[in-house]
Amino acid sequence: MWKIKTVLLLLLMPLVLLSQTKNANHFWELSEKHNQNGNRDSAIIVLQDAIAVFNNASEIPELASSYNNLGVRYQTYGKWDEAALTYTKGLLLLNEYEEYDSLKADLNLNLGLLYIKTQDQKTAYIYFDKAEQLALTCNNNRVLFIFYKVKGRFKEGIRFAKQIQNNQYLANYYYISRGNSPEVTKLYLDSAKMVMPKLPNALLQNFQYHATLVGFFLKEGEIDSALYHCKKSEEVAPLLNDDEVNHHYTYNYSQVYLAKKDFEKAYKFMSIADSLKKQYLHPHNRIALQELEKQKKLFETEKKIITLRQEKKIRNIIIITFFLLFVVVIYFIRKTAKLNRKLTESNKAKERLFSIISHDLRGVIASIKMLSQSKKIENLQKIEQGSTNLLLEFDTLFSWSAEHLDKIELHPKILDLNEMIEETIQLLKTQITEKKIKISKDFSDDWIAFADENTIRIVIRNILHNAIKYSPENSEIVIAIFNSENKTQIDIIDKGCGFGCNHQSKGLGLGLDLCKEFTTLNKGILLIDSSEKGSIVSVVLPNS
Repeated sequence: MWKIKTVLLLLLMPLVLLSQTKNANHFWELSEKHNQNGNRDSAIIVLQDAIAVFNNASEIPELASSYNNLGVRYQTYGKWDEAALTYTKGLLLLNEYEEYDSLKADLNLNLGLLYIKTQDQKTAYIYFDKAEQLALTCNNNRVLFIFYKVKGRFKEGIRFAKQIQNNQYLANYYYISRGNSPEVTKLYLDSAKMVMPKLPNALLQNFQYHATLVGFFLKEGEIDSALYHCKKSEEVAPLLNDDEVNHHYTYNYSQVYLAKKDFEKAYKFMSIADSLKKQYLHPHNRIALQELEKQKKLFETEKKIITLRQEKKIRNIIIITFFLLFVVVIYFIRKTAKLNRKLTESNKAKERLFSIISHDLRGVIASIKMLSQSKKIENLQKIEQGSTNLLLEFDTLFSWSAEHLDKIELHPKILDLNEMIEETIQLLKTQITEKKIKISKDFSDDWIAFADENTIRIVIRNILHNAIKYSPENSEIVIAIFNSENKTQIDIIDKGCGFGCNHQSKGLGLGLDLCKEFTTLNKGILLIDSSEKGSIVSVVLPNS
């Protein structure tokens, strides 16, 4: 055993060391702290340091991620030419590799967004198409989220956001959707508010939501409401520290004050907005991006990319070897443990089965034989009762054996519970009559469940049979049915001595286990509330 532990520790050591290494996300978080504090130079320097670190270590995915992060940072600061160059370096780095589809999707999408902003739609959609194709193969939800927005496929985006249960994405699609009337548009905006993650999460979505409401209320002539949402968007903007964001809210201010006929403030904010826009929509950005497309092939021949590819192959061989050895060891350990568990369970099942056959069933059959040799007429009723009990016990034993031999086949369908319960009562009529027990049915005539008929029939019959067996004479058993959380619940309530009592006839001891197993197989729950004053056994089943 100690040898196996030693091998596992040796195999895990590379993984532990790797986990302690700083990754691209670590540097991005540091950059984001500088960004939110307004230190733009520091925010960029941190990411440039990350590129140097991962370049020296030949960490391809971390290096490409750092290029992508630096590009995003340049883009938010209006340096679109440098952002495009950085994105391109990341793509050229990954083009030599068949993997890293998620990173490639991010980089293609970000480049496409830059070209769409410079009104080069032809080049933009080349990158968008690549991004969509890659994102679908690797389930890159962020790329798909933005892609559906850019293409105006809002309904498809709403279905997508609901499918992956992402309220941030869903809120975004709601507030950019437009209805045919102000009422429908307001409904979309209210829906966005309901699912929008609270600050400080989803910063951009919260900003865009308030900025969108500014335009909506201006159109509706509700100027004070528009001004309120201008202020709300301004509160979020410093956390983003993005030139386009700053332009957006300052432009909205200018439009609100223009509507209020406060021309001095309107001119002030319009001047700020124009100044910001000139920084990131400068003509040199468009020229630089066009030139970049022409020069891209030159990067593909860089010697550094070839060197990184060779080093990556060697590193991957070492990692894969360790990983495969680790997987093989774990596989054999789990396989051995699973076989041992199955053998143990099989032996226990066999021992229990032979014990039942040799003790419980033999005793019941011997009693029936002894009674049949007597000529007393009153013994006929006892023989009939003993035969019914024996039939029930045999049926339970057969079902339990089949379940433990994995031979149970379920055929779920809509069951008429009223009919099934009535048939069970008629089957047990002799025992009910002998003990003068009153069966009260506290339910209407149209209760159903969706389950396998044979197994559920055995469950109800076992529970009712036990209730009759342990109930005193002249007592009452209540059968109730009702809905519980979109499921059907059957309660069988008796006034017996409870499950803990020392009854003269305990039966096979399999009924309760079998009921639990069969109820679970039918995606249901078996609940028991027992005391000396009686028991409530509840069977909860799906009804659709």
